[in-house]
Amino acid sequence: MQAKLRWVVSHPESLTLIMVKTVVSLPDSEKIKAALEKCPFVVVSDCIADTETTRLADVVLPAQGWSEKSGTVTNSERRISRQRRILPSPGEAKPDWWILKEVAQKMGFKEQFDYRHEGEIFKEYCEMTALGNETGKARDLCLIGLTQLDEKGYGELTPQQWPVLKYQPEIIEQRMFTDGEFFTESGKAQFIAVEHDKPIADTSLEFPLIMNTGRIRDQWHTMSRTGLAAGLGEHTPEPFVAMHPDTVAELGLEEFGLDAFNHATINPVVKVRSAQGECQARLVVTKEMRREQVFMPIHWNAPTAKDSKPCDLILPHTDAASGQPEFKHTPVVVEPCGYRSEAALVSDKVMDCSGFDYWVRQRVEGGFLYRISSSKNPMELVIQLANTLDALPEPNAEAIKSLHYHGNKSFKNYGSAKLGQSGVKQAFVVNSKLDHQSIDWLVECLTREADEEFEAEFLSAMAK
Repeated sequence: MQAKLRWVVSHPESLTLIMVKTVVSLPDSEKIKAALEKCPFVVVSDCIADTETTRLADVVLPAQGWSEKSGTVTNSERRISRQRRILPSPGEAKPDWWILKEVAQKMGFKEQFDYRHEGEIFKEYCEMTALGNETGKARDLCLIGLTQLDEKGYGELTPQQWPVLKYQPEIIEQRMFTDGEFFTESGKAQFIAVEHDKPIADTSLEFPLIMNTGRIRDQWHTMSRTGLAAGLGEHTPEPFVAMHPDTVAELGLEEFGLDAFNHATINPVVKVRSAQGECQARLVVTKEMRREQVFMPIHWNAPTAKDSKPCDLILPHTDAASGQPEFKHTPVVVEPCGYRSEAALVSDKVMDCSGFDYWVRQRVEGGFLYRISSSKNPMELVIQLANTLDALPEPNAEAIKSLHYHGNKSFKNYGSAKLGQSGVKQAFVVNSKLDHQSIDWLVECLTREADEEFEAEFLSAMAK
């Protein structure tokens, strides 16, 4: 860690990013990526090793996760509570304040950043809430009552609701503005008249639909943590674009073999394109959507799927007052990808699938599931998958056995598995169009023993 910190200090023209995923979460993602690639020195502090941002970093500093941190949190009723760590930090992981302190000290600011623990930083923060208030006028955020806390007092801090003019030994309820007084120069509430501004981007003949973006039930932000839980990926396993059935028909998508109205099958991957860029997603057809709109979730990015970020499509238009981008209003068009074959691949380790036209990774019990779509015919996709598996380094201590099945000369129904002493290492199925049953059965293979019974069952299942 100390060697990394010395390296950071030796590069004055640098950018430090702390637990943010700017390449995923902001409009015009490619422009941001290009800027980070151009920056002479990029430092990323994160608790997750593989993110789209860490891939662009010259140095990655190991930070603490939420349950490893010690500090304070403030809720929506202005109540400050101590957050005490409940887990030890793995490896060299350190709190954010410690990392910043060490960098500052190595830059020559030892006196200004001489903190020994987070309680000293909290005390300084409390003192800052009284700055510039020589008259003693009432403020909403005033923590002057906590400025005398020592290390022991900070460690035992009970919940405090600001303003804190003196230490609150018991939990109190302070409801603001009941006396008609507000924290303004006049003491009165200030109302600001606003006018509605239309979105800057508008639909056209080329881009007739409005793309809305948002979250889904089981994921949070960029899946760097929620994506590690197998159970959270079961409900919605891959990026999608939701459309109304009438919109699908109006765009003529069903003419390209999109079985859009049959929920027993798996709809194909389609291309969503805007004036800014394009991405891929699985088509979902639902009457819950308005006819003129489509919806895409924000969660998938480079480590978990190929070309599936809606932020690649979003134009960098922002609100004049807030600076908020037009995340909910991007003119797009949805087009077929025309993929000719599909595959499902399970593996006990993370795979490099960058060579495939479309892939998405899902954490499952025992390993990972990859859903793949390709412009190649089934036979060509089989060869590509086989070459990918053959290129994997094989553990010296574990013998590898392979199983293969193909139903006809065109390889339209093909299955393959690599078995080790500990169980199934990798397995895949290829067809012109897969179904849910084939994928579900393949996922179960990762939890099976690689015995004669499994071998017979694998070949029998492929023959169906």
